Amino acid sequence: MDGNVAGVFGADALTGRFVMVPRVWMQDTSVSLEARGLLAQVMCKEVGVRISISSIAAENGIGRDKARRVLHELLDAGYLWRGESQSHDSKGHLSGYEYAVSS
Repeated sequence: MDGNVAGVFGADALTGRFVMVPRVWMQDTSVSLEARGLLAQVMCKEVGVRISISSIAAENGIGRDKARRVLHELLDAGYLWRGESQSHDSKGHLSGYEYAVSS
């Protein structure tokens, strides 16, 4: 695996055209503004949508290394959850981890 696939994201807070993000998450200065922005962006995705490090990078005009760093910042802060094992595609190749927004 090239470390490119970020996995499946979802948030129960998705309600039609609006997304509810806890205010305390957006005011948490223990994580960077970049991380809070990515968290809000992830919360805007439909439940079950697949995104990758490359898609995060392209959508935000940043490099893959920075996208990976910000994603890991959210993991370390407990805003995202990552499954224990990597999933496999139909050919048996590693295809990434499953991620979810923590509640």
